[in-house]
Amino acid sequence: VDTVYLKAKWEKPFDASDTEYGTFHAPSGAVRASFMRDTRDAEILDAPECSALRLPYDGQTIEMLVILPSPSNTLADVEALLGGPFFDRLAASPWRGTASIRLPKFEFDSTHDLEPMLSSMGMASAFSASDADFSGIAPQIYLSKAMQKANVTVDEEGTEAAAATAELLSSSCFSPPQPLRSSAHTDIIIIILFFIFIFDTLLFVSFCLYIITYYPEDFKGCA
Repeated sequence: VDTVYLKAKWEKPFDASDTEYGTFHAPSGAVRASFMRDTRDAEILDAPECSALRLPYDGQTIEMLVILPSPSNTLADVEALLGGPFFDRLAASPWRGTASIRLPKFEFDSTHDLEPMLSSMGMASAFSASDADFSGIAPQIYLSKAMQKANVTVDEEGTEAAAATAELLSSSCFSPPQPLRSSAHTDIIIIILFFIFIFDTLLFVSFCLYIITYYPEDFKGCA
């Protein structure tokens, strides 16, 4: 099992006394949610498809980037653009101003079967008892399962996130060995009505290293 963990406080925490319930317009319909609120000087990024707000964490080595699609673009439109060139273009037009922030608190988790994704990336044979070749580890073994479970919590104090990835080996001729340690890493993209990215501003200027996708049915921040 391979794990990645993040616990980071906001550079400027939200005041819990300002948090209030409101309507969150998710793609699946309106829901009630607790909104953190503040008015502060902030860096804002604009593109024809969306606007984005940078929220630095304490120490300013990592930040959250909250992306809101423009009224003329859907969530799917912006999701299709995600990648290095898009972030480069977005980061090319920063400006500072007073931002009125209403960001929902939320906690959600998700479990993903990684076999379809890994197979589409060229690893289909690794899941085949007849085609897999792990002879460098042991004869006649193959991947029987590759799973990932993740949890993300965002509140007035900051963000806590964790993900665990497990790949299990099976054998057609003897008892399976201990689970294979995975070297895959997975970071966080939260996709609801808006996008949130967490960047290491010292190492990654416009590249999101780790990706997990969540959809509205995973959202548990509602009252």
